[in-house]
Amino acid sequence: MFVPAPRQFSLSEETKASIKAEVAAEASTGLRGVQESLLRAARKAREQISKEWKDFNPGPPVLAKKRCFDVHTDGWVEEQVMVQLDSEAFGKGAVRECFRMKEVRLETRQFAHMEGTEPKDDSNQAASPHLSFEAIVCGLMELPRSSRRTIWVAKRSIADHHRKIMHRRECETDVIHQTFAKHYAELFNQEVHRHAVETGLGRCGAHDIDFLLTHVVEMPDRVTMSAEAFVLGEYRKHNTNGGCTIGPRTTPQAFSYFTFIKSGRRLCET
Repeated sequence: MFVPAPRQFSLSEETKASIKAEVAAEASTGLRGVQESLLRAARKAREQISKEWKDFNPGPPVLAKKRCFDVHTDGWVEEQVMVQLDSEAFGKGAVRECFRMKEVRLETRQFAHMEGTEPKDDSNQAASPHLSFEAIVCGLMELPRSSRRTIWVAKRSIADHHRKIMHRRECETDVIHQTFAKHYAELFNQEVHRHAVETGLGRCGAHDIDFLLTHVVEMPDRVTMSAEAFVLGEYRKHNTNGGCTIGPRTTPQAFSYFTFIKSGRRLCET
């Protein structure tokens, strides 16, 4: 059974390293010092999120279709969500533009923590295209709070998003590639851990690899966007599809080689 991971946003490696360094510097002060350090780091991260989203100017909430790809079944898992999309792009590349997006899952049990609602056991019910009034109302109430945990970056083609069928296929292809990359990252991490235990040589400098959670969002006007977790910190590229390596880190290069061999020389994740 496919169960999407609960994490909705990630910290960059630089942010993680900064937190670890701050905690290590105060470890000598005892447990209280470590706890205070972690609280300061959490507050700093929250301030960064607030800063990035202070000019968030969303349109009205809309019902959309969210589709996640499952590598084990080679198929899509679909659910309905409520989203708010920023009115203007906050970043652009050569091909795509990026929008901040809030998202709330419209399952009744997701809102059990809200006063006056009770969780319902719908595990044996088939997914229905029709949402209950309660789910929609709870979604509208939850959206203003969702910046704390369900914030995403939605991407679309600058020139071709109006070509809806073609653009949907492009978005789906991007999500499939990213999901397979995450799958191979899990295999890579398992292999590194296994080798470290069996040989007794340790990890030999190899770090765990992870990829962002991604999915496809289809809006009411049938324009499709790919969405990925919002990340704090600076983006850095380590290699390219053309074989170029950037920077001194060797783990990304080892991972690319691993995916090439593990896939039977069919795929090379970069």
